[in-house]
Amino acid sequence: ELRLGARVARAEPGGVVLDDGERVACDALVWAVGAASPPWLAASGLPTDARGFVRVRDTLAVVDHDALFAAGDCARFEPDLPKAGVYAVRQGPVLARNLEARVRGATLRRYAPQRDYFAALNLADGTAIGTKWGFALEGRPVFAFKDWIDRGFVRRFQVLGPDGAPTVAWPAMQPRAPMRCGGCAAKVGERALERALARLGVAHDADVELGLAAPDDAAVVRTSGGERIAASVDGFPAFTADPWLVGRVAAVHALGDLYAKGAAPRFALAQVAIAEDDAARAEEELFQVLAGARAALDADGVALVGGHTTAGDALHVGFAVWGPLPHAPLRLGALAPGDALILSKALGTGVLFAADALGRARGAWIEAAIASMLRSDAAAARVAHEVGARACTDVSGFGLAGHLGAMLRASKAGARLALDALPLLPGARECLGFGLRSSAHPENAKARGALRGAAAQTARPEADALFDPQTSGGLLFGVPAARARDALARLHDAGDAAAARIGDVVEPFAGGALVELVD
Repeated sequence: ELRLGARVARAEPGGVVLDDGERVACDALVWAVGAASPPWLAASGLPTDARGFVRVRDTLAVVDHDALFAAGDCARFEPDLPKAGVYAVRQGPVLARNLEARVRGATLRRYAPQRDYFAALNLADGTAIGTKWGFALEGRPVFAFKDWIDRGFVRRFQVLGPDGAPTVAWPAMQPRAPMRCGGCAAKVGERALERALARLGVAHDADVELGLAAPDDAAVVRTSGGERIAASVDGFPAFTADPWLVGRVAAVHALGDLYAKGAAPRFALAQVAIAEDDAARAEEELFQVLAGARAALDADGVALVGGHTTAGDALHVGFAVWGPLPHAPLRLGALAPGDALILSKALGTGVLFAADALGRARGAWIEAAIASMLRSDAAAARVAHEVGARACTDVSGFGLAGHLGAMLRASKAGARLALDALPLLPGARECLGFGLRSSAHPENAKARGALRGAAAQTARPEADALFDPQTSGGLLFGVPAARARDALARLHDAGDAAAARIGDVVEPFAGGALVELVD
């Protein structure tokens, strides 16, 4: 039954009431409404029409705002267009081209809407109603035509890999061919690294205080004058398409190794590999990488003094960093039972960017992850020194479990971690709960055998967060329990809002376990 001119006054269980008081029973109710402008657009100060839609030119640029563009249902054209998806879809390529043209100072392209479009309604019985050019048709052929259009449209949407190339859609992804993550998730596995170094052997030198004989976050050597110098090198493939952001995060990440030992970074050398398919593009990408790096290095008083570039298949950014160490280094192996374990940053960058590559992360989640990665470890290192930290490391590609495990093995101790106390970035728990994992997660999770706890604990997403590889992760350090509250207060005051006491160092466990999980 089709009723025209009837207005619904309210909905009730089992039906609706019309404005004339008549009640119409129904098993299911679907509200079908037209497009409406969100209230904030009308209040934004942008030029809008009487219904609150943003007025745009034929280039999709907002009237009187040449650097602002609007497309889809929120846009108001002259003459106006119906609020139909077909227009929004075809505005997409014009919008993408004009955004780039605006940045480059090129001429904008005009959007020319089609004169009419095919509209079809699936009647859910194998037939459909279709209209175009003022004509209407109904029947199974109309449904078949609509279905053909819809399926063809959906097939065009594919998941993009880290390099921007199309990959198979999510349901068809095979575990045997995972998408390789960027950032520190691209690290060689901890066990492969240990085996390679063990085969290599150690070249002994009296001036080396920390080196391959007892691997740590950074090397520490002494000059002829007796001063300590801490040095480290770190890098990774791009985790995002923004080279400026990659450069800045890579610099912050590299400095973390020195801060973990208590050093004061002073100098840096860059190592950048760029896909040199176009000279002008390569130049701009290199500039953006180094400009981003300078933003981080300059802020921490570190001078970029040189570097090396190579041509490669994709962007890869790394830095060698060094600086004076005015006191004995905070070694991995100095934890003692009774120490409180303090983590300065939240976990989750690995799984969040894996989710982002699959189109399954919210913008707010990635924004929070980036903000965390851009935060320097300088303040946390200063606090660790002020509160008398015994041992310190930076949490990176091997995940919290891997880096904590290295500290515990070197210290001949165990740890009890409270899963409820683990700070996670927004969205990390949800992504882990979805079953998403960084490509480095399976290798890191080989350390699961060093965990002990009830099945309820080990099955929680927080337990899996222990194996998530971190890019520009925080510092993990041990302090006497009596100083833990002071340490957290200082970290929070310094801007490390996510800092938390995640557990305690205990006597070693029997049976090879390193970490006990509790709620």
